[in-house]
Amino acid sequence: MQQAWVDILYEQAVERGIYNTIGNLLKEQLDENESQLEDTVIAEIKKKLLTTCQKGFTEEFKVTDSSKTLEEEYQYQRRRCNNVLFIGKLVSCLVVDASIGFKILDMLLSNPTELNVKLVTLFLPVAGTILARMKHKKQLDECFEKIKNIVNKEASLPKNLKFDLLSMIDLREKHEFINIDKGLITLQKELSHLKELEAKDQKINELENLLTEWDKWYEDEYGTEWKQGHQDLKVNQDTSNNKQQNKDRQPQQSNRQQVQHNSPNK
Repeated sequence: MQQAWVDILYEQAVERGIYNTIGNLLKEQLDENESQLEDTVIAEIKKKLLTTCQKGFTEEFKVTDSSKTLEEEYQYQRRRCNNVLFIGKLVSCLVVDASIGFKILDMLLSNPTELNVKLVTLFLPVAGTILARMKHKKQLDECFEKIKNIVNKEASLPKNLKFDLLSMIDLREKHEFINIDKGLITLQKELSHLKELEAKDQKINELENLLTEWDKWYEDEYGTEWKQGHQDLKVNQDTSNNKQQNKDRQPQQSNRQQVQHNSPNK
């Protein structure tokens, strides 16, 4: 059952390309059910998820129809890209450990083909918010040393990919990965505040519905006369309040009239 659930989520993330949505969904589901699920169950789900992602990551390109080689290669590269983006999202959501992220980078940088370099430039902006944290500094430094070597020594690598790698180096030197992380934290706080407002609105709606149901029940029990009596009572209260206000004003008016009567100009 768990594997079937993991397979469905993975297919949605990779085949449909909605890795960001699926990553957030996984994070929310695991957090919400953490108190109800045993640690071993959560660990087993994560293990199956990683195993499925690993299969996609190590998938090799195979031609099944020689007349559709280009199309099949495109679909293969699309799956590989979405697979890496999905793993990066899981790292950024802390669904999987940062060590997995560094293993991914190490495998890609150890074999800097055009596709692998492209995957590095896709993976870092997504997972970099976690990998750039101070406790991982040494590991990330090693990764960026490899990136610099690729830029300087891989003569066969296309310029556009070298430019993409240079942009990653620039992001690291400007600490933009950390800034992205802070931006995500701010966004999460704003979303949390919105959820609180939605919860309050829901409670208000529930109270309004409850009052409506109560009115309907009371009307069914006692008829519509109770409403008229309630309205008459309100009218009497308003009339009484108006009389009291007028009574309070009278001494003030009498005082003003007395002052005007005694005025020298009169």
